[in-house]
Amino acid sequence: MPWSDFWRRHHRALATIAAGALAAGASLLGDGGLNPVDGFLYDLSLAAADRRPGGSGEPVAVVALDRESLEADELAALPRALLSPVWAKLLNGLTESGAKAVGFDIIFEYSANRIPGGDGRYDREFLVALGRAHDRVVLGRAAKAGPAPPFAAAASDGGASVELLLDPDGVQRRMMARFRTETGEALPTLAAALLDRAKQPPMPPVVRLAPAAPLEAIPTYRLIDVIRCADKNALREVFAGKIVLVGTNLAEEDRKRTPDRFMPEPQARAQKIGDCRLDRLGASDPGAAPRRAYLSMRRRYSMSSPAIWCSPCRNPPRPPPRPLPPVPPRCSAF
Repeated sequence: MPWSDFWRRHHRALATIAAGALAAGASLLGDGGLNPVDGFLYDLSLAAADRRPGGSGEPVAVVALDRESLEADELAALPRALLSPVWAKLLNGLTESGAKAVGFDIIFEYSANRIPGGDGRYDREFLVALGRAHDRVVLGRAAKAGPAPPFAAAASDGGASVELLLDPDGVQRRMMARFRTETGEALPTLAAALLDRAKQPPMPPVVRLAPAAPLEAIPTYRLIDVIRCADKNALREVFAGKIVLVGTNLAEEDRKRTPDRFMPEPQARAQKIGDCRLDRLGASDPGAAPRRAYLSMRRRYSMSSPAIWCSPCRNPPRPPPRPLPPVPPRCSAF
């Protein structure tokens, strides 16, 4: 077959293979992050094929504080600083359903027990729930903000870092096991702390995200649907044996550019389990995905994912049968 005919028939596959090879070569240079060109090729190669080393299954679930939850009758009258009764109900439900570990990608910096004129017991239910689940719960903290002392004491946890490490092109492709603060303190990250709580093998110092599907395709459920569900068997079916993360997925908050930017956006899926409606949510910013490639090439910018979806990282993938050159481990998130 003449080369021109071969190229015409197979140019897409050849271009994808070349892009993947270039991205793989760039990743061998170290774990200092990828520049815009290498990052573009790496992200493109992830979208071209979904085969990854490691196991299958869905070991992680997300409970999202979304717009519908905030507007629900049970939550609409409460500012977020006063949601501790809701968090208590959620945490009790998740632990009773057999979740391996629960991580809050939320910084509980303020305790409503301090409200002037109050009885100092507003957060009591959440504090009790944290105490019961202290061996399974992880609270988020930032470099200069952590959980209020009552929450930290109840959970026996000063908080795990939710700080993220961006590549030079501004995309979140790497996760660290520990984050070093300005004072030199090395804090475990949320991902590493959750693996420890779930009694899984320790997280390597650095992993590179290599999702086989869009990050927001991780099973995600609306907060209000979970706390309304009184069917314990339904909750057990959804959360038993999983690491569960809790955070927001609001389109206007805490967005991060991620390596799944060239993948099609996940679709929502209505489902009823037992007596409960527990829909799986789709993209938190619908309609953004079709614009990603165009925006990335024209302005070196892409639409983003909520930061919480950067954290789910199961066990480090098993190595393939044949040896490979040393590269940063990759977390498939699925």
